[in-house]
Amino acid sequence: RTLLIVPELEEEMAIASKLGELQQEIDELRADRSELERRCNALTMSIINEESNGAAVQEANAELASLRRQQAELTLELTDALTRQHYAFHRQWGRLFKAGHQNSRW
Repeated sequence: RTLLIVPELEEEMAIASKLGELQQEIDELRADRSELERRCNALTMSIINEESNGAAVQEANAELASLRRQQAELTLELTDALTRQHYAFHRQWGRLFKAGHQNSRW
């Protein structure tokens, strides 16, 4: 067995509990962006399948452009929220116990 003593853990846990609302916001932004991506993919497939109907393709392209703009706005919001979270833990390294989008299993 191995024992790892991490003195920063207590502070890390305190900060994480204070940032609960910010983490919820990040999760919601990721879910919203994922939903927009799903809708964009579905719309792209419908454009491919509707090649013969010019009016429907133009309408779908306009909707797709609108969805892409919304997606870009969400990405900016998500980037801002992630930056705030990163700096709350440590300006250079961010959160110690984080691996990608998931908490590490220390």
